[in-house]
Amino acid sequence: MGKYSSSRLLLVAVIASLTCFVMVVYVPSLFKTFEQVETKAVATTVIEDVTIVDVKSGELIPNQSIVIENNRIARIDSKEFVPIPEGAKVYPAVGQYVIPGLWDMHVHLNDQYETAFPLLLANGVTGLRDMGAGADDIQGRHNLLAKGVLAPRIMHPGSILDTNPPWYREPNVRTEQEAREAVQAMKGHGASFIKPYAHIPESILLHIMDEANKQGIHVSGHLPMGVRAEDASNLGLKSIEHLIGMFLATSDQEEKVRADARKTTYYYEFMESDIEAAKHYDEAKADRLFALLKKNETWQVPTLALTYYTGQAGLDSSIIYVPEKVQKEWIKHTDQLDHPSRISKIFMDYHPISLELIGNMHRAGVPIMAGTDSQFDLPKPLYGFAIHKELQLFVEAGLTPHEALQTATLHPAQYMNREDELGSIEVGKLADMVLLRNNPLERIEHTQQISAVVLDGNVMEYSQLKQMMKTYKPVEIGYGKATSVFSVAVANEVGAMVTWDPLKQTVKLQKGEHLLTFQINSPIYIWNQKQYYAESAFRIKYGRSLMPIGVASVIQKW
Repeated sequence: MGKYSSSRLLLVAVIASLTCFVMVVYVPSLFKTFEQVETKAVATTVIEDVTIVDVKSGELIPNQSIVIENNRIARIDSKEFVPIPEGAKVYPAVGQYVIPGLWDMHVHLNDQYETAFPLLLANGVTGLRDMGAGADDIQGRHNLLAKGVLAPRIMHPGSILDTNPPWYREPNVRTEQEAREAVQAMKGHGASFIKPYAHIPESILLHIMDEANKQGIHVSGHLPMGVRAEDASNLGLKSIEHLIGMFLATSDQEEKVRADARKTTYYYEFMESDIEAAKHYDEAKADRLFALLKKNETWQVPTLALTYYTGQAGLDSSIIYVPEKVQKEWIKHTDQLDHPSRISKIFMDYHPISLELIGNMHRAGVPIMAGTDSQFDLPKPLYGFAIHKELQLFVEAGLTPHEALQTATLHPAQYMNREDELGSIEVGKLADMVLLRNNPLERIEHTQQISAVVLDGNVMEYSQLKQMMKTYKPVEIGYGKATSVFSVAVANEVGAMVTWDPLKQTVKLQKGEHLLTFQINSPIYIWNQKQYYAESAFRIKYGRSLMPIGVASVIQKW
């Protein structure tokens, strides 16, 4: 296969998006972030003469004044019937449109929360579902919020549950006892939901679902490779991420393709099986599945922005909001799309079939939510900005602008069972809103024309929000070649299994008769029972092990 190309580093980003390493360290106060939004709003604010976009009906209600008291909507009426209370702050909004605050239901903040929060808010994202973060990252943002920093509302799952996980910082849930104890621990420490990953066998998922039901907490995450979509839905999996496994579930070749897929634990081979299955779409089978998903209210979060951006060359003007170090990694990916790696090609092939499938699901009434997989580990699904692309892609898939808006407003509120407080602009609800210069029901692109954002009753004009966003100088193309790569990237490229021993600080990669073992912070590695010295030490970065390029080149020959 030749020299290990930096283009294959995309694998790391993709795995980060679909896995997200999480430490199994629980600190009770850190997991109670869902309601940590204290903006110290003016006691009474009036948004005067605005057109309300009713996301429930799709109607426009013009010439309305919205009275906000503290952080709640106290009154909505025609402008002429709403006197301005003494001491109230008035925001003139003539000619503007107001929608509920947007929710991005698939984000990875990791340790980038300080940069992410302003980007999210400036794009109208007043709430998000963080799909996994380390305890140290949660501690960091907890400290930031304690200082009064503005941030969206956040819900998160605590630690991701998996069996033989590719990230050694995830808990390895292999038995009924481990599954039940993990669910109990996360419920006890305030996680908003439980997230299973792709390698969980059905037998373990049964225990996770049962214990979660006993604890009164829901389960959302990946459809495990060995579990059928209809079985997961009947068990009560509340949302399925990325559509992975759904092409198998709607194919008349499911049994044949699934039999081949059972031969591997390599996640991206499973995705390739999904792509193959999509060539044999069975409309009658799909209709039966969609009816079941609708009945069970099994939400789909397709992350269309992820597959879109993964296959797009070049970077846009939003690059100025990305730190220089991250820009360089993004450029490495986008520059190699003319000769895509295996992983790049998988996601490029996934995008058009995802658009088609989500359109079919929508027409059948399957509930859908907007999620972007935004994070700095991925090129271009940028915090905040990506939610607008997700909505545009929903329209491309066949939703109307009104229906697309619902996926980021009303639907998240319904999913969270918080429709009494969120999701639409009504009296008594939390005052999270976005003011737009043009009508988003005419063109969904108008969600980007933001004039102000209201978070927890506090009105922030876009000029103020823009000042909060840190900017960076775009880097020039041209950088030194990488000297090391993430071990899991190499392992997944060749289909090897990765195991981690936290006590000995050793990592093993194995495929067939090939076995390589190394210890962190040492250049020594054992390959097929013989000792060798690498050109530099194996090390840890972002909680993941790195190996020297020379060693990676050897493994590529497996």
